[in-house]
Amino acid sequence: MKSVKRVFIEGLGDKPELREIKKELASELRRSNIFGLAGSADQADATLTGRGDTWLKGYYSLNPRAGTSPGSGLPMYGGYVSVELKDRAGVTLWSYLATPHASSRNIAHDLSKDVVKHLVASYEQERGR
Repeated sequence: MKSVKRVFIEGLGDKPELREIKKELASELRRSNIFGLAGSADQADATLTGRGDTWLKGYYSLNPRAGTSPGSGLPMYGGYVSVELKDRAGVTLWSYLATPHASSRNIAHDLSKDVVKHLVASYEQERGR
């Protein structure tokens, strides 16, 4: 994995939430200052592929009389994203399953940040930092 500099992100799925996760992943990878983004798999050293799903679990309110309706509280999300970083030959270099924290308000951002945090940690561990 230490030879990976440019990463291409394949689509995670067709749901709008998954497209948002892909966008957030790109943003977090750029912010890491370790990986660059490639416009296609041919231009990349590795491809980040995966699957995921998100769903609305309910609404949270500090007011017990408010109930669980959308107008009464903050949304709580559930979901996951499972990703693999594969080299040009299709060999898996790294994989990770991210799930949101219980207090997640922006699931796309939280999942993406978690994936990139662990990817960077694995990269740095391999490089001996």
